[in-house]
This record gives sequence, C-alpha cells and structure tokens, in this order.
Amino acid sequence: MREIARPPAWAGQSALGLLFTALVVVVQMRSLEVRRHPLPPNPADIVTREVGPEPTQSEQEERPETLPTRTPSASTPSPTTVVVLPRTAPGRQATTPVASNGESTQFLYAVQDGRLEDVRAYLDRNPKAVNAPNDVGQPPLIAAVYSGRLDMVQLLLQHRADLRARATDGATALHYAATLPQPYIAQLLIQAGAELEARDGGQMTPLFSAGIHDSVAAASLLIQSGANVSAIGVEGFTPLIYAAQNGSGGVVQLLLNSGANPGARDRRGRTAADAAREKGHGELADLIERAGSAGQAGGAGGER
Repeated sequence: MREIARPPAWAGQSALGLLFTALVVVVQMRSLEVRRHPLPPNPADIVTREVGPEPTQSEQEERPETLPTRTPSASTPSPTTVVVLPRTAPGRQATTPVASNGESTQFLYAVQDGRLEDVRAYLDRNPKAVNAPNDVGQPPLIAAVYSGRLDMVQLLLQHRADLRARATDGATALHYAATLPQPYIAQLLIQAGAELEARDGGQMTPLFSAGIHDSVAAASLLIQSGANVSAIGVEGFTPLIYAAQNGSGGVVQLLLNSGANPGARDRRGRTAADAAREKGHGELADLIERAGSAGQAGGAGGER
C-alpha cells in the first residue's frame, strides 16, 4: 500500500486540515478498491450473453410458423404452442377454425408434421375441425395423405374425417393416395369406404392419378378393388392414355395386362401410343402398339 499524501503545512491542526487529510485517505482507498475489483464488462456484452425471458403465448403466436423435424423423437414431447385452440365465451360452443386468424393453417401444420398428440388434443376441443379446410381450401385428411402420414390418416378417420372431402382441384384423399409409391394409405382409405370412381375437376378417377408418378402398387390395389380401367375423363382420356403421356411404363403395362384397350382414342383422335410418342416416350409407344397388334392377332385367331 502506497504512502498516504501528507497535508500541506498550512493545514496545521485546524478543522480544514483534518478534512483535507480525510479526503486524501478516502481517495487513496478508493483507488486501491478499483484495482482489486475491475469494472464489469461493457453493458452491450452483458446483453449478448444473457438468456432472455421465456416468450409469452402472444409472442409465440406472432412468430412465423416453422415446420419441425419430420420424425420427432419419441422421447421428446411434441411442442404444443403450434396448435392454437380457439377460446370461446361461456355458454357458446366452439366453432371450427376460421381462415382469417390462421388457426386452421396452424392445425394443418400439425397434421402434416404428424404431431398426433397435438392434433388429438385439438380435435377433442374442436371436433368439427376434422373436416375444416385450411386457408387455401385443403381438408386435414388430404393434408395427411399428401404428407404420407399413415398414422395421422388413421387418427383423422377415427375422428370421422369425411372421405368425400375435396381439395380445390376437386380431388379426394384417394386421388392423392394413388400418387404415393406405397399403397398402404390407399388401402386404408378403401377399407374405410373411399369411392373408387370419384371424379376430380378433370373428371378423372383415382386410377388416373396412379399414372402421374407411375404408382404401380396403388394402381394394382385400385384395379383389384374394382376400379374401372376403361373410365373416360376430360378430353376423352382413359387411364391408359393418361399414364402413357406421363411416361408411366409400369402402370401402362399393368393396365394392358388388366384389359385396358390400347386402341381407345381421346377427343383428338390419339391412342395411348400416340400420346406417349407425342411426349417423347418412343419405347413406351412401341410397347403399346405391340400390345395392340397382339390383341388384334389373338382376336383374329379366335374367329377362325
């Protein structure tokens, strides 16, 4: 500890001298205290390291919705803040979510992400929401099918989801299920009573949809369940013509093996082979033409 400064000679023993001495002592001791305990970090640094308070529910609702992981861990509870339950006044029944406040869209997010507990809790509070479309007109059942969520489809069917509900393009849940690579959801819907010959906005049945992505398993299931391989849709398309122009060779072969007519023509006069060749699927067109020739030869042989 360094030596304390002495008061000037004029201070003497007067009261003024004693006061000066006291002030010098205080200043010296304060200097030592500062060196022992340095100043805290810059306040800006403190802010950046602090953990903020938990957001309120209103702040959570204002944040843009983000989709969580597609395969939530079983050990991690699903977030419940995504689903916003409607609050109702005493004496009034809960109504279905309305598009204007975004609740239906948040509910659809939970459906698409497979958050079973969130969806179950929401439907227990608001049963009619099972068939309420979201802001863009998509029913929950179709959202679950489109996302490939078999367990969610089961849950919605248990809550009496309408198999006849339509998307904005007129398609049913079975139309969407027919585009999936695996037939399990389509099978579940058919067992629940989905209509095999339901028509979308283009007058196409679910069997047409199987020809979009060459969904052979779904097409096979539909045919085995009784779907009409000769159905006629918009512009006179048949399932064979539609699958051929999409280049869906597996579904084309399946339809030919199931009795589809390769010589059927649409309103433009095109056969399935014509439609395939027009879209650049030359090998598929050749296959269809060979099948047509073999059928004609077989028919001629049967007449002899």
